[in-house]
Amino acid sequence: MGIGSVQVAVLIFVFQDLVMKELLTVFPVWQLQFLRSFFGLIPLAFFAWLLVGMKAFTVERPRLHVYRGILGFMAYTSFYVALGFMPLAQAAALFYTGPIFISLLSVPFLGEKLGAHRIGAVIAGFVGVLVILRPDTGNVDWVVALPLFCALCYAISMIIIRKASVRESSAAVAFYTHVAFMTLSLIFSGLGWSFLQTIPNDGPVAALLGAWGAPTQDQWLVILSIAIAGVVGHVLIATAYRSAPASVIAPFDYTYLIWAPILAFVVFLEMPAPSTLLGIGLIAGSGLYIGFRETRLKRAPDQRPPTAEALILPNTAPRTPPRSPAHEPRRGDTD
Repeated sequence: MGIGSVQVAVLIFVFQDLVMKELLTVFPVWQLQFLRSFFGLIPLAFFAWLLVGMKAFTVERPRLHVYRGILGFMAYTSFYVALGFMPLAQAAALFYTGPIFISLLSVPFLGEKLGAHRIGAVIAGFVGVLVILRPDTGNVDWVVALPLFCALCYAISMIIIRKASVRESSAAVAFYTHVAFMTLSLIFSGLGWSFLQTIPNDGPVAALLGAWGAPTQDQWLVILSIAIAGVVGHVLIATAYRSAPASVIAPFDYTYLIWAPILAFVVFLEMPAPSTLLGIGLIAGSGLYIGFRETRLKRAPDQRPPTAEALILPNTAPRTPPRSPAHEPRRGDTD
């Protein structure tokens, strides 16, 4: 059940991004972010209450949710702006460099040490990025920086949570992320319209600050469907992690990199270049190996693998007092 749930969730997220890519030809990014978050908030709150109860809306450190909301908003904004200018498979592959950035940032901010294994995985991941970008051709476009920036924002968010040793329920994270996306989409759209006298007809500024249009009846249904689909995807992810060990479920998240080029070809006839496919393989392999090493290092020999109830819905499971990174054993060169 767990593997099946995460596979369905991944397909939902690929479908959602494909639909967003099509809608971005008509509506600006921040309008779609606002509408998707607005329509997703009520069913998300219902499922959160159903799974966790009122504890789903309580948080230990509200300020961290503000930081996470801002970083998430910046990440998704840059990713969806990129989708308007580059193929989904390429953007997704560059976004999946997140674990590589986390490994690098964990050294100065968490005091961790990278051993030969993880250094090799990081190097392989960045080789994958270079294979996708092909800087030797001289045709590297500025837009490729956007999904990389998205991955960096995600990594910083994860480092903040690790540093603070805070574990919130996934329901609380998703709920307040939707609230942040709604609020920030309105604020930044208003600020942009106030300070820019003219909005260009194309380019990244237009993708963000274009005039908010009135969707047709069919478009309203499509927007509503991706909002609900996103909520269902999050519920399925939570279900998957509650049904099986995280070490079993997590690798299947990378099937996004398989389905994205396949479905993008079916829908948009986007044929990824051979270099993109090779880069996807290197980045996916790097992220999977980093996750594998993390799991091995964090699991004591007599412990069972962590379950999703402890990772996704920690407020429903027994918890040990959080330890600051300073009290955690440093990782040696064997990791």
